[in-house]
Amino acid sequence: MRVRVSNAAGNTGRCCSTWLFFLVGGCFLCPGGRAGIVDGFFADCNSGTSCVSSQDDSPAHFQEPWEYDTSLAYSDARDRLLSLLSRNYPSCEITRADDRYIRAEFRDGGGGQVDDVEFYFTPNDATVQFRSALRGGGRDGGRNKQRMETLRREMRWTKVPVLRNRRRLFGVVESPWDSFGPSAPRNVDPLESQYK
Repeated sequence: MRVRVSNAAGNTGRCCSTWLFFLVGGCFLCPGGRAGIVDGFFADCNSGTSCVSSQDDSPAHFQEPWEYDTSLAYSDARDRLLSLLSRNYPSCEITRADDRYIRAEFRDGGGGQVDDVEFYFTPNDATVQFRSALRGGGRDGGRNKQRMETLRREMRWTKVPVLRNRRRLFGVVESPWDSFGPSAPRNVDPLESQYK
């Protein structure tokens, strides 16, 4: 496994023009994508993309957050995850490993695709939030979803049951026009966040 920590002049800086940022709903065309966590939230997944997140309540993107053994300190759980990534995933490059935040890139050996994966160890509990998305959008055939489930099983962590906050437009029928909450703050740029 290669470890590369980005700096302000590296790939985590602002690389999209303002009009493109608003046009596509974020700078997922940039290296590193819409990576980062703001006030404990990842950016929402863009519709029509291969992205899974424990914080995006839309059915196409949602996966339950994970819970590690409560007898472990979060730093021990984080170190075990980093060790697993370096030992079992040669295509994984850790690009950032802070106190409670990990960002990694998984490279597809054949197609040259890159998946941006983020983990956040929530303060004051034993929960791991995550987001995994194909850089540049598009479809990945379920690769991100399967990878996250495989990681959870390898770590022997459990899924946290979540009551979804779905507001249905048509009463009892789910539709693409339903709204969800809570979501990432809209007035904060994830690329300028504390955990770029």
